Amino acid sequence: MVEINVEYDFILSSLANPAAKLSLALQVARNELANHFQVNMPPKVIVDGYNLLHVFPQLSVRREELLENARNRLIEKLSRYKRQKNVSLAIVFDGWKGGMPTQNQEIIKGIKIIYSKLGEKADEVIKHIIANSSEEVIVVSSDREIRDFAEKHNTVSVSSSEFEKKIEEALFYQMKGYDEEDYEEREISTKKRGNPKKLSKAERKKRAKTKKL
Repeated sequence: MVEINVEYDFILSSLANPAAKLSLALQVARNELANHFQVNMPPKVIVDGYNLLHVFPQLSVRREELLENARNRLIEKLSRYKRQKNVSLAIVFDGWKGGMPTQNQEIIKGIKIIYSKLGEKADEVIKHIIANSSEEVIVVSSDREIRDFAEKHNTVSVSSSEFEKKIEEALFYQMKGYDEEDYEEREISTKKRGNPKKLSKAERKKRAKTKKL
């Protein structure tokens, strides 16, 4: 149930015109409802596919004939993570050397898989998504150019090594049978150790945006 913020009570009571009161009350309700769904909406995560793949020691390969198998194993791992964390995932793979003449997309295990077209790098596809998405997205990549582009467009980015750690932690706790609350309590307990450090504005924003990952 969505609760209306009580800070508007005084403003409402000071308005003499009933129509003005109704108009303001409706506007407040719309704003609160929009905020409610935005906060509770699953995060939309755009993954730089090969960049993340090479972070996992057991998946990183160089031989072309082994790459398809590694991609499938990464997709399987991410599908398990998706079920655990309830996030929206899209993975972008490079097709610039051996791709199709046009960009190719498919849905596998509930994850959107995007292959850039021949002659186009995954970086360009990810940048296009960042620049044109009507929704807030979180970008996963360790590519400096992508992360700088994301920052310029007020988009949060997470390095592939950071995301790999989040995936492995989530799957470990799933294997141990811990629920989400158990996971969060352990995460908070771990972060309390050591000397507290004041976070920068950018770091606080990143933490807030990536809380559900």
